[in-house]
Amino acid sequence: MPYPVDEAVAKLKHFKHLILVGTGEPVAFFAYPGKPSIVSPPDAAVHVLARPEHDLKDALARLAEELGCRNRAVPESAPEAPPTQGPLTAEAAAATVAALMPEHAILVDEAITLRAPFFAGTRNAPPHDWLQVPGGAIGGGLPLATGAALGAPGRRVIVLQGDGSAAYTLQALWTQARENLDVTTILLSNRKYAILFKELADVGAPPVRPPAICSS
Repeated sequence: MPYPVDEAVAKLKHFKHLILVGTGEPVAFFAYPGKPSIVSPPDAAVHVLARPEHDLKDALARLAEELGCRNRAVPESAPEAPPTQGPLTAEAAAATVAALMPEHAILVDEAITLRAPFFAGTRNAPPHDWLQVPGGAIGGGLPLATGAALGAPGRRVIVLQGDGSAAYTLQALWTQARENLDVTTILLSNRKYAILFKELADVGAPPVRPPAICSS
């Protein structure tokens, strides 16, 4: 589900039935003034296929069997070749990550406002796990990558990290270096804490001018 409440509401507005598998009804992250807390349509019927404590894979397999689509595999496509020249955009960076990442890598996502290009751009990347910070844990990407590397030795960990939220947990980089962890950190630097400006706009706060970035 999209993180922004307006996008989530728009995505679900035509649905009349929700089938829940190991989760609850989709909710908005913040209590936005004048916006719903439950982002699914009020008249949509909610069906619980399996609760978190159930065997979710088995539940989905049984549903696929019932619908006669168990053996329908989605064909895989090769990742696009990374651009050899041109501007360094989020899309170009995503294509480069997808082309160079090894199989069974763990991709940790705290890209925040740049998440969409990387999620789309790694769709056809080699098989990997995607660990996403869903919101509410500012700076969670770097320690999450540290934990993933400690918990899965032998697998490359790649973390997509926004520069604003990274400022909260830079000490995780020291831990990664001290423990000699196989973590590649990609810092997405737009020189601002962009998500805060977006959240201020969503709650109706007047726009503010971002502070100047000083360097020596």
